[in-house]
Amino acid sequence: MLKAIAFDFNGVLIDDEDVHYRLIRDLVAPLGIVVTEADYFEKYVVYRDDDAFRQVLIDAGRPATPDVVERLVREKRRRYLEEALRDLRVCPGVREFVPAVAAAYPLAVVSGAARAEIEALLEHIGLRSYFSVIVGAEDVTDGKPAPDPYVEAVRRLRAWVPALQPAEVLAIEDTPGGLLAARRAGLRTAAVLTTFPAEALRDADLILWDGFERFPWVQVHLLFEQT
Repeated sequence: MLKAIAFDFNGVLIDDEDVHYRLIRDLVAPLGIVVTEADYFEKYVVYRDDDAFRQVLIDAGRPATPDVVERLVREKRRRYLEEALRDLRVCPGVREFVPAVAAAYPLAVVSGAARAEIEALLEHIGLRSYFSVIVGAEDVTDGKPAPDPYVEAVRRLRAWVPALQPAEVLAIEDTPGGLLAARRAGLRTAAVLTTFPAEALRDADLILWDGFERFPWVQVHLLFEQT
């Protein structure tokens, strides 16, 4: 039985993956590193900031020292909110869907984004109060595609649903790496098509062809009857 829902943030609730790409691209350019849009979506989109910059440096054959990574992360986070708020785009149907499902299930955000970014943007769009749990980059040692963020989210959701099991939670993701993290943690998965085409997300238990605007509740409940 479905007992809770966990949402990725970037690309699922907020349509801002292009902002993250531009910031990473621009911050490593002075180092002589070129990150194309294809590079970002193929290699780095699933990572939280520190892991993304570390991998970019490694791929470019540069030393990924902690001080360099920390400086890049700090500068990206300094710029991010200003960039995101300049043209904030909420994914279609989210403003209506989140309040509706929060009346029936506890909700979590499970993301590689910084907690301050998640909190600020959810407050800005008026949805912060609907989420019982937020797991951000600072809350786990290993970020996605490791299972740790979802394991932590399930643990915290037990404050609302005692003895909650991972298989009783639906994770909604937009990337192959995010789906992998959720599956590794034992959650059921659904994919939205905001960032990748359906063929790249075929490992999801469900594809949300119409996003949140026509949510396939019949298929979702059938999926959870199998657990």
